[in-house]
Amino acid sequence: SGEQFIVVFHGASRTAARYRNSSVLMAERSHSLVVVPEFDAERFPSRTYQFGGVFREDGSVADPEEWTYAFVPLIVDYIQEREGDPEMNHLFLGFSAGGQFTGRMTAMQDSEAERIVVTSSGSCMFPTREMRFGLGFGGLPDHLSNDERIRRYLAQPITVYIGSADREMAQLPTGTAYDQGVHRYSRNVRWFNEARDLAYEYEWEFNWRLVIAHGPG
Repeated sequence: SGEQFIVVFHGASRTAARYRNSSVLMAERSHSLVVVPEFDAERFPSRTYQFGGVFREDGSVADPEEWTYAFVPLIVDYIQEREGDPEMNHLFLGFSAGGQFTGRMTAMQDSEAERIVVTSSGSCMFPTREMRFGLGFGGLPDHLSNDERIRRYLAQPITVYIGSADREMAQLPTGTAYDQGVHRYSRNVRWFNEARDLAYEYEWEFNWRLVIAHGPG
């Protein structure tokens, strides 16, 4: 147990146990419980993990209760109940594919997490309707993509965390994702800057942070 808990969303390797073990030092330093749900590839291919199941296989928009994101409040409630503290503070941390999951989840639904850390996301959810869902809010119904939804997104306590040398192009989402930049570093910095600029332009609340780890890839 701990003073708070961190829900870690693993990458495309789906190795939840390895992520749990790698999080021990972080847990000890922050006096936190670490929770790593496993979204296996068989039940959660990229459509339902990285892209949250927002669209069904036939291309129609799924109801929110069908989204993979709907599991997350249930996990939070379960841990709070298990720890005997219904108000227990929590944070989300997503790495790589888990960063994609976490970033898009935060764009689509509000949470009560104290902070949402999106780390090394290969593609990002830009606050624009000019890019289709996954890269932006395009193609979504109005109630999921209007200015109010984007305003709420920018008000969430997101930390964009990226290594300054995260510039290799292997395992990087391709195609239209190149509109966001040629590698993870440029995509994540551009994501943050466009969000900040939009919030400034419309005088919206902006609670994002950009953290650059100098050196790591």
